[in-house]
This record gives sequence, C-alpha cells and structure tokens, in this order.
Amino acid sequence: MRTTVILEDEVYEKLVQQAVRRYGTAKSLSKLLNVLLRQSMQQDEKIPESMFGAWKNEKPMDLSDLREEGEPH
Repeated sequence: MRTTVILEDEVYEKLVQQAVRRYGTAKSLSKLLNVLLRQSMQQDEKIPESMFGAWKNEKPMDLSDLREEGEPH
C-alpha cells in the first residue's frame, strides 16, 4: 500500500542514515519504516492498559472494606 507521511527533517535524516547502515541504501526507507512500526506495535501489545497493571475489563476493587473501623468515609 502506498501512502504519504510528512516527517520532520531531523527524523527523516536519521531514518535515512539508519536505512543506509542496515540495508546499504536510502531506497530501503520503506522497508526500515515497516520494521520499526511493526516492532513498535508489538511492544504496544505487551503493555498493560494501566500503568498500575490493572486490565481494562477488570472489576475495580472496593477499598472501603480496607478502612479501619471508625475512620471517616
């Protein structure tokens, strides 16, 4: 599939340099972008929905049961 992506100059230059290092030519920019995007998407799949490790569909815990008797609500 073909598409147009607007890159910042600095990002473009670094991608070209990396493509040349990995594949020997800047013409492999699309190949490099596909590899980097695929790796990023795979990383995202491994990250839980919450920074506290709670999953999106998990029932929240009722913390009121943990209060000491006589503590204000």
